[in-house]
Amino acid sequence: MKQFLAIAACAALAGCATTPLPDPVDSPAPARGLARVAQVLDLADFHGEALVSPAPGTIHRVAHDDFPQGTAWPWGSVTKQVMAVVTLQQVAEGKTALDTKIATLLPPFAQSEATVLDLLTHRSGFANPDDRPATPSGFPAFYGPEGQLDDGTCQLNYGPVVTEGYVYNNCDYIVLGAFLQRAAGESLDALISERIGKPSGWENTSLLGAEDTRPFAAAEPLYDRVLPRYRGAGALVGPLEDMVRFDRALLSGLLLDAQSRERLWRGDPALGYMALGQWSFEAPIRGCERPVRIIERRGAIGKYQVRNIILPQKDIVIAMATDRGEKDYSFGEIWTGSGVTHDVLSAVACT
Repeated sequence: MKQFLAIAACAALAGCATTPLPDPVDSPAPARGLARVAQVLDLADFHGEALVSPAPGTIHRVAHDDFPQGTAWPWGSVTKQVMAVVTLQQVAEGKTALDTKIATLLPPFAQSEATVLDLLTHRSGFANPDDRPATPSGFPAFYGPEGQLDDGTCQLNYGPVVTEGYVYNNCDYIVLGAFLQRAAGESLDALISERIGKPSGWENTSLLGAEDTRPFAAAEPLYDRVLPRYRGAGALVGPLEDMVRFDRALLSGLLLDAQSRERLWRGDPALGYMALGQWSFEAPIRGCERPVRIIERRGAIGKYQVRNIILPQKDIVIAMATDRGEKDYSFGEIWTGSGVTHDVLSAVACT
């Protein structure tokens, strides 16, 4: 979250999108651009998997270390990006609206003024389950076996709707999942599978369930127990190829029409350029002639991190995952003009 607050501060100083950029040093072929991405990751001591889709119908695996193709990763908060798309699909079908109060379908929240939009933008005023004391596993108690999800409504401890800024909160998207189930009359698993997975062409991605025996990158019983409790906030597990397929389906109009997609990607400067379930901003990238529009979603759970990046104007998609957590590895901040993610974007987009 600090990244996006910094983006807002940078924009306020008129520095993010107006900084003069150096002229490109050359114009290498796409193949060389991919090779440069691999080199960037190697020099940055990246350990994990990275995919680049420089054009529709193409996926290049530029880094993979010891992870076989098709390795399923915990998507973490990239799940929220998917949830936002499902939400706008329901809005387009007239089953809900962004200004609908969640209390209309979730009676336990009768005293809350929070709307669907408040959930999407972390302004609900709900208590954050991540603020509960950690158990010996390192995860807050809410996500452990002793946690109580009830019917998916997270916890009934909330204050007034946030009117200035936002408070990042996994509870918002857990509650959003419960709301969407009521609005659509379908389970969240079915909504994601039918409305996202099938049109995107997913091969092995779904919300991890309590009885799910599917092997994935974590390969640790702890994550099998903890991840299902994140539900719509972070329980998707699947290969990076499916993440790219989701991005491509979104870009092509298979998941949302152009108007709904632009609403999805409308970054709010007052919220650090938060859009709906993701961040949307422009930033100078080394070697590009002008600032690049960037759609970014991060995910981090335990010792795993993922990055999902869409460059709409350049029709490029990048997905990366590592088994080194935020305390051990930094992807950097794109807007600073340096760091792993920035250098990957420079290599593949500014050629």
